[in-house]
Amino acid sequence: MAEYKLINEIGRGAMGIVYTALQLPLERVVAVKLIRAVPAEDDELSKRFHLEMAACTKLVHPHIIKIFDSGVMDERLFFAMEYLADAASLREILDREGALPVSRAVGITLQLLDAIGYCHERSFVHRDLKPSNLMIGRDDHVTLMDFGLVRDLNRTPVTAPGVVLGAPRYRSPEMLQSLAVGPEADLWGAGTILYELLTGRPAFCTEAQEQLLSQIVLCQFIPASQA
Repeated sequence: MAEYKLINEIGRGAMGIVYTALQLPLERVVAVKLIRAVPAEDDELSKRFHLEMAACTKLVHPHIIKIFDSGVMDERLFFAMEYLADAASLREILDREGALPVSRAVGITLQLLDAIGYCHERSFVHRDLKPSNLMIGRDDHVTLMDFGLVRDLNRTPVTAPGVVLGAPRYRSPEMLQSLAVGPEADLWGAGTILYELLTGRPAFCTEAQEQLLSQIVLCQFIPASQA
């Protein structure tokens, strides 16, 4: 990766590894995500990668992560994005602090709704809203990340019917039932995040997978006022 000098690993997931890096032509510190070896052009991972990049280049908003560059280097897909040096994930904040004051919880949620509303106006559905995909910076500035499961409502779906992607805890009932997914799925995700912000616990928190799916589909949860 001649244009980038990797510095430190800052994250690791099923799809790849994230590093801080120096973008040499600009002497700019960025975050670089390296995906696994380049898949075949018809591979779902490749399709998702290119869809994510296409979405992010169209979604320019104060509360959405900025993507600077993408491509293939050393036989691996990669993209470079802004490095949020002073931010922590909402997951980290909730694990550390538990339930947040109402005013703070509402402020974070309103910023999230602003971001997803902007996406929906442009026919994109994020589909993967969860605390680990929200970065909270100075003055609780929210940045929405990880558009790896984004759905372009103007294009044929990438995912085969019947496939449920990602962890189900924040998924909407229609996603878990492989039904048509629209903006409502993101509103559901935002609602589950607000619930956790106010109570300090997920709306659906059983560890048993079948029971978890049943609770979500049937909307069985403890009211926030009683949690």
